[in-house]
Amino acid sequence: MSMAITAVFPEPVAILQPSRRRARSPELVDGSIRRGRADAAPGATPPVVRLQQGFVTSVVFVDNTGADWPIDSYDLGNSKAFNIQVASGSNTMMIQAIDMYTYGNLAVNLKGLSTPVMLTLVPGGQAVDYRLDLRIQDAGPNATMSNTNQIASPVSDELLSVLDGVPPADSQILQVSDSQSQAWLLGDKMYLRTHLTVLSPSWDSVVTSPDGMKAYEMQKSPMVLVSKFGQPVQLTIEGL
Repeated sequence: MSMAITAVFPEPVAILQPSRRRARSPELVDGSIRRGRADAAPGATPPVVRLQQGFVTSVVFVDNTGADWPIDSYDLGNSKAFNIQVASGSNTMMIQAIDMYTYGNLAVNLKGLSTPVMLTLVPGGQAVDYRLDLRIQDAGPNATMSNTNQIASPVSDELLSVLDGVPPADSQILQVSDSQSQAWLLGDKMYLRTHLTVLSPSWDSVVTSPDGMKAYEMQKSPMVLVSKFGQPVQLTIEGL
């Protein structure tokens, strides 16, 4: 009696490859350059400085005329959580967050100002300040006036927005003969953003950034006389 022989082969075994760990991309943060106001008066809300580990934030202090306001000294609430550097006579401080889970505050003593400017330091958010320009609503030791017959007046939120290139709400855009200047009309007020210095007509308020950009609030006028490279130049405003 013959018996059939059946060959039995083992089922193929899947070869398991070691899993490769996919590298995680670092989360991007929203970095920005901002402008704000710092008020040393009682009851004022301290400006918030947004920090992030691995990033340096520069805080720049200027007065109501846009001139540098030098830093005399500072006091830090938690010196283990933040690293701060200030060059002698400078109006700029460099701040780094060491501990991402610790908030703190900072008192900055500006030259000639009797009351310290208080700041709140907030690390670990999705946004970080690359640079924060803080304006003190007063004339500092290096105050400069574009027009000696006019006194620097308090700066409105609208004018600070114009300095950043953001037009006032419900304003009408105007055409300026100088391609590097911008203007808007809101009611009977005209807002002009320019690197040039306005000579006439007289302005109601002006704000200057550390990079020399100026924002003016004035009565509407089809002509504005400015100084360009030391020479008077007339700007034409259309759309009024």
